Amino acid sequence: MDVEAAKQNSRKGEQLQQKGKLEQAIACFNQAIELHPDFYHYYYQLGEVLRQQNKLEEAKKAFRQAIAFNTNDSWSYHALGEILDKQKETAGAINCYQQAITLNPNFSWSYYNLARIFQAQNKLELAKNYYQQAIELEPNIFWSHYFLAQVLAKQNKIDRAIIHYQTTIELNPKFYDACYQLARYLQNQGRLEAAIKYYFQGIKLNQKNFKCYYYCGETLIQLKRFTEAISCYESAIELQPENLQAYFYLGQALIHQGEAAIANYRSLATNKLRIFQVNLELGLAQAWQSSREFSKSIECCQRAIEIDPTAEIPFRIIQYIPLNSEDLERVITFYQKISQSAESSPLLLGNLGDILTKQSRIDEAIDCYRASCYKNTTRENPQLAKLDWQHHKQKAPDFIIIGATKCGTTSLFYYLQQHPKILVPHKKEINFFNHHFELGVPWYLAHFPAIADSQQFITGEASPFYLYNEQVIARIKQLFPETKLIAMLRNPIERTISEYYHSTNHGLEHRSLAELITLEQKLLETKPRNEAMQQFGYLLNGIYVEKIAKWMASFPAENILILKSESFFEETATVMEQVWQFLDVPPQTQKQHIRYNVGSYPPVTPEIKQRLQEFFIPYNRELEEYLGRKFNWD
Repeated sequence: MDVEAAKQNSRKGEQLQQKGKLEQAIACFNQAIELHPDFYHYYYQLGEVLRQQNKLEEAKKAFRQAIAFNTNDSWSYHALGEILDKQKETAGAINCYQQAITLNPNFSWSYYNLARIFQAQNKLELAKNYYQQAIELEPNIFWSHYFLAQVLAKQNKIDRAIIHYQTTIELNPKFYDACYQLARYLQNQGRLEAAIKYYFQGIKLNQKNFKCYYYCGETLIQLKRFTEAISCYESAIELQPENLQAYFYLGQALIHQGEAAIANYRSLATNKLRIFQVNLELGLAQAWQSSREFSKSIECCQRAIEIDPTAEIPFRIIQYIPLNSEDLERVITFYQKISQSAESSPLLLGNLGDILTKQSRIDEAIDCYRASCYKNTTRENPQLAKLDWQHHKQKAPDFIIIGATKCGTTSLFYYLQQHPKILVPHKKEINFFNHHFELGVPWYLAHFPAIADSQQFITGEASPFYLYNEQVIARIKQLFPETKLIAMLRNPIERTISEYYHSTNHGLEHRSLAELITLEQKLLETKPRNEAMQQFGYLLNGIYVEKIAKWMASFPAENILILKSESFFEETATVMEQVWQFLDVPPQTQKQHIRYNVGSYPPVTPEIKQRLQEFFIPYNRELEEYLGRKFNWD
C-alpha cells in the first residue's frame, strides 16, 4: 500500500477530469485504488468520471464500493441515488437519497431530487415537504420554487403557488414557463392586469408559444382591450393556422368593435390565404352564435361556404343553430344555389334534409339524406360506387353510441369512421329516438348508407343524449333489440364543466356555474331523486348510475360496452382494441389519434371544483358498486 502515491494519482485524476480528459482520469483513479484499495474516496472519484461518460453500470459499482468502505459517505449515496433514479429504480433511489440526507442533512439537492420522485408519483404532500426543506437550505435555487409551485397548484393551494412562481421569476427572469403558468393562475383569479404583465413577459421570452398568445388574448378581451386582443390572436393563428378556437376569440374581439370593424377586417383578409378567410368567418359565426345572434351566425357560415364550397365545418355549425321561419327559407335558397357546384360538401344535402324535415317535407328530406349518404360514402371510398346500391337501407344500425355528452363520443365516432368496414351516416347525431321518433323508421334509416346492409359492412350512429332518456331505451328495444350499444363515461366533474362551457359558447346558457350547482342541489333535495333525474341538468347528467342501470336492465350485458373516457384518451389504441372486438370487426391500427370537438374554456375556481367533487363522490361510489369496477374519479 502506497498512500502518498495514491494521493498523487487522485490529484492528477482530478486535474485531468477538469480538462475533460476522462479516460486518462479513469486510469489515474484506478491506479489510486490499486495503491490504496480500501480508501472509499477514490471509488467515489472513479464513479463520478464514469457517470460523466454515461457508463452507469460501472459507476454504480464504484459508488457501491465506496459505500462498502465508508457507510457514512453521503456523496456516494446521493450519486448512486441519481443513477438509480435515472434508471427508473425508484425504490432504490429513494433509499439512497434518504441515507444521504441522514448523513448530510444540509445538502439541498438530496431533498430536491427526492421531492421530484414523489411529485412524479403524485405523492404531493411528501414532495411539498422535501421542496420546502430544499428551499430552507438554499432559497435561491429557482427550480425548487418552480416545482413546489406546481405541487401547490395541484393541491389547489393557488395563492401559495403564485408566490413561488413569482419567486421563480425573480430568481430567473428568463424562465418562460414560470411566466406563463403564473399568468394563467392570476387570470383564473380575476387579477387580469397582473396576468397581462406576465403574459407579455412570456411572449417576449418565447414568441413561438401558441398558448401564451391565446390566453393573453382571452385576458385582453376580458379587459375590453380588443385591438390588442386581435393582435394576440393574429400571432396565435400564425403559429396554428387551423386552430378554430383562436378564430372564435378573434371573432369575439371583432364583434365587440362593431360591424364597421368587421367589414374593414374582412377587406384586409382578402389578401390572406383562403384558409384564413374561411376560418375568420367560422370564428365570427361561433362568436355571433355565443351572443345568440343566430341570423348573423348563419350569414358568416354562408360566407365561409361561398369562399370554399367544400368546407364542412360551416355546415356543422348551421346544424346546431335554431332557425326561425325566415332563416329556414333563406338557408334553403342558399343551399339550392350552392348545390349546383360540383365541389359542394355532401353535408349540404344532409343539412337540406334537416331543414326540409323542419318544414314537414319528409319525402324530400329522405331523398336528400340518401343522396348525401351516397355522395359522402363514395367520395371517401370511390370503389364503392361500382357496387350495387339498393334504393334504401332496410336493416337496423349495427351499433349506437348512446352517450354521455362531452365524454369523447365525437372522437370515438371519427375513429370508427376510419375503419374500412364501417360506413357512417352523413352526420354524427341523428337524435331519432329522442327528438324525431314520430317521423318513422324510413326517415331514420335514410341517414345511413344503404350499402351498409351488405354483410361486408357495418354502420351506426352516435347521439350522446340518448343515455339520459328513458323513452329511448324502450324505443330501441322495440325496434332494434340486437343493436350493440356503447357508452362513454368521463369524470363527472370535468364533464359538467365542459358541458356548461359548451352551452355558453353556443349561446344557450347565461347563468353562472355556481348558480347552476346551487339550483341542481336544491332540486335533488326537494324532489324524489327519480323525479329530479328526469330533467336536464349539468350535474344531473353526470349522475351515471341512475341511467346506466336502466339500460343494463333492458339489454343483454354482452350488447353493452362501457368505456372510461380517461382510459380512451390516455390509452387510445388499447381501448380501440376493445371496441373492434365488441363490434366484431378486424383490428385497425391508426398512426395517430386526434381528439375531436375539444372545448376551450377558462379553468374554474378551486371552490367550484371542491363543490363538484363533494357533490359527485357518493354517486361515483354507487356507479362503481353497481358495475363492479373502479373509475378512480375521486
